[in-house]
Amino acid sequence: MIDEKLILQKFYKLKKDIDQEDIQTGYVIETDEVKAICISPLRNYGGGSLTLWAIEGVEAQLTLGASRYVHGICLKIF
Repeated sequence: MIDEKLILQKFYKLKKDIDQEDIQTGYVIETDEVKAICISPLRNYGGGSLTLWAIEGVEAQLTLGASRYVHGICLKIF
């Protein structure tokens, strides 16, 4: 079973070492333990803007359009 919390902790540590100006759609972070891909370098989240990532094995919620929520798990990044 995948420990989602542990994956996220490792992802956030890796992300700190990346120059944010280098991140574009399709940018991949990959180690033996974490694999993530940038979906969008700048997304608005009501209270601010951040990079939107898909991380293998991690659940995510996001909106499509004005009010539709999508919930899913990133299974594999090729």
